[in-house]
Amino acid sequence: MTFDWNYFFSLFRLADFWWASLTVIKLSLASWLLSIVFGFVLALGKQSRFVLFNVPAKIYIWLFRSLPLLVLLIFVYNMPQIFPASSTVLASPFWAGLIAMVLCESAYIAEIHRGGLLSIPKG
Repeated sequence: MTFDWNYFFSLFRLADFWWASLTVIKLSLASWLLSIVFGFVLALGKQSRFVLFNVPAKIYIWLFRSLPLLVLLIFVYNMPQIFPASSTVLASPFWAGLIAMVLCESAYIAEIHRGGLLSIPKG
């Protein structure tokens, strides 16, 4: 099987290709920035000595690190079928994808932040 270079270069002439690329960039940047903030809050919660913050943060991180992103994307996008009131936001694939990616990525980022916080000596 050979690579079709003509088809590959023809993609760059399509407006839909550039629109899709821009959408991916916007979605990636937004989910990355929101996940960093939410992940830091989760990391602080997991490091807290208060059970009110510690236990929910541990459960959240465990749950969303265990759940595959594709399953979460399908679940969030189909949430308006269970809760019709959520259709104002979740009917848009962009917003459903953003919410699902932030839920998933913030759990991973929380562990990265927590590792960084633990590497700093006390005092």
